[in-house]
Amino acid sequence: MLISVLALLASLAIVIFLVVPRISEMKELSNNVAAKEAELEAGKNKVAALRNAIQLIKTARRDMEILGIAVPVDKDIAEALVQVNANASNSGVVIEAISAAEGETGNISISATVLGSYEQVMGFLSNTEKSLRPIKIVDYNLISTEGAVDATFNLLFPYLKEESSLAGEGAKAAEGEGVEKVQGVDNGQ
Repeated sequence: MLISVLALLASLAIVIFLVVPRISEMKELSNNVAAKEAELEAGKNKVAALRNAIQLIKTARRDMEILGIAVPVDKDIAEALVQVNANASNSGVVIEAISAAEGETGNISISATVLGSYEQVMGFLSNTEKSLRPIKIVDYNLISTEGAVDATFNLLFPYLKEESSLAGEGAKAAEGEGVEKVQGVDNGQ
């Protein structure tokens, strides 16, 4: 009986000194695994957020490029004349006369006289209205002459003035973070 009591005490001592510490160590490891899984999930969320931010930056760059085409920062009379010429070519009218000058603040003023059929002149008007670059049609005058229409259009082409562009004061970016400048505007705000 003494041997069974000693065996029981020895078994109890083994359980207390060997098994109980292992159980508490396993609980601690389990808690560590749960913490690491939470860190992993947080890391995955950060990666997803960064990928989303990169996609937004790419979209913003494309939008800025389109905006730069639609409303250029600097006045470019030659580009505005090219656009009027392209609209005329696409609609089939002939430009009889064209003049350009600096118009109201932030606008280029162009006066164009075109000749074509009524449908062609209306096509020119439609092409002008649908241009990527906004064009304000100040006024126009149509004169019908022997099967043709002689039309004069006064147009305004806007551009961003340097003092009102976003490049100066509105957009501040953290340098050195891999954010590039597009059209003179920082994309990383």
